[in-house]
Amino acid sequence: MPMKRSLATAAFLAATHQHVSAAKSEEPLVFDPSIYPTTAHMVQLTGDEDVIYTGTIPTQFGTLTDAFLFQISDHALTGTLPTQLGNLEKNQYGIFVNGNSLTGTIPTELGKATLATYAVQLQENQFRGAIPTQFGQLTGLTSGLGLYANSLESTLPTELGNLEALEGNLLVQENRITGTVPTQFGQLTELTHGLGLYSNKIEGTVPTELGAMTKLQEGMYLAYNRMKSTIPTQLGQLTGMTANMVMNFVEFTGTVPTQLGRLTRMTAGLSFNNNALCAELPAEVAALERQLDAWEWESNKLGEPCELSGDAAAAAAAANEEEEEEDSCAQTSQCFEHSCQYWDSKNGKDDAMCDRFGVSLAEYGCDCSGCACNSAVEAAEAQARRVEEAKAARVVEAA
Repeated sequence: MPMKRSLATAAFLAATHQHVSAAKSEEPLVFDPSIYPTTAHMVQLTGDEDVIYTGTIPTQFGTLTDAFLFQISDHALTGTLPTQLGNLEKNQYGIFVNGNSLTGTIPTELGKATLATYAVQLQENQFRGAIPTQFGQLTGLTSGLGLYANSLESTLPTELGNLEALEGNLLVQENRITGTVPTQFGQLTELTHGLGLYSNKIEGTVPTELGAMTKLQEGMYLAYNRMKSTIPTQLGQLTGMTANMVMNFVEFTGTVPTQLGRLTRMTAGLSFNNNALCAELPAEVAALERQLDAWEWESNKLGEPCELSGDAAAAAAAANEEEEEEDSCAQTSQCFEHSCQYWDSKNGKDDAMCDRFGVSLAEYGCDCSGCACNSAVEAAEAQARRVEEAKAARVVEAA
């Protein structure tokens, strides 16, 4: 995956590709019926040809309804992807138009290629708009669904969770995806080589259901998103992973689960730097450092106490206030002495003031509502009512 390349490697590959491309001539792509009769079974231009094809993809390719493969990869095609390609319903292998400069939206009609059993590769173009929900109908795909390095702006369709036969990878990184990660992605239990979601605008929590991807060997990429969640303990179930759990710049909070210490097969790429993780790193997790060639936990708050925020902080403050009130009252042997009624009687005036000779007693725990944690005030008031009731009764009897 592109994220695994070093900058030097990426620069080398880019330079090599540029050099090779410059040495080739360019020709517009045309549909030649003599080359592609209606009975043609395959369109395959892999980018290794002696020419670079330019222009748009002719809609006539949609007439090749017997084709089991459509591939025009790594050329310089522009324009939109013809909706007519949805007519290739006998396509048993896949659709590959990666590495061009195609624009517009991805046709929903591509979802009709339900017989495809290998891959759909649309990455490294300039597609925008939504990921078609119809891609959830491509349930025979086994190798991969590649949508990365475009300008897709939708949420992740829950229907992609239907691709339960997918063994290779699902790569949607480097787009403008918003919303949350669907819990249905936990149904992709056959994935072995990559869930790529990094460099998007995804929010919300990391689904605990991702812990069901127990066949994943390498590549869970969630970096550079806006999730602001805790790390699910269920990620510790991915014990088959050997490399690249990349979670930096996700805005994770909270503590590091001890369950991550179960990833004992990891040899490369455990990256959680630039988050807001707090408290001590569990010893079980720290023990993995000696076997990893990439161990990244910088720019967190590890070793610092965790700060509560939001509802949790409010609840803790309320509980603390109640506890302090209870502690204060518990230290009082005569709760009634901390009431306005008591001091009114001592002062000889009924002014409902918690004072003695005009000096406030609030700092000593005097409270005009009485002491909340003790029933002494209520008992005194009840006793006073009983006395008054008894007096009234005697008056009635005397009459």
